[in-house]
Amino acid sequence: QTPEKMAFPDAVAPELITKGDRKRLLLACSVCHGKQGQGKKVQTPAIAGQKIEYLTDTLMAYKEGDRANDPFGRMQKITKRLTEEEIETLAEYYAAAVVEEDEDE
Repeated sequence: QTPEKMAFPDAVAPELITKGDRKRLLLACSVCHGKQGQGKKVQTPAIAGQKIEYLTDTLMAYKEGDRANDPFGRMQKITKRLTEEEIETLAEYYAAAVVEEDEDE
């Protein structure tokens, strides 16, 4: 399943995941983390299926400057542009996501 096809009650998460927000210079989450949140082989972790608390805590740590282990500070820059509500929504969305095996990626 791709994020566009997953059932989720809040439309904010799919929009940020699939389109981002040009007004705030936010790339879509899927650009780096993959269509299903599966991550990529180098520098980008899988986030689908992670625990809500872990994702929320990690994103908030980036936002608040308490975590800085991301290449080029990308996640720090991105999370500073997200609201706490958006972070919670994204965490809930990705925690509920299930990654299907895809041999092409």
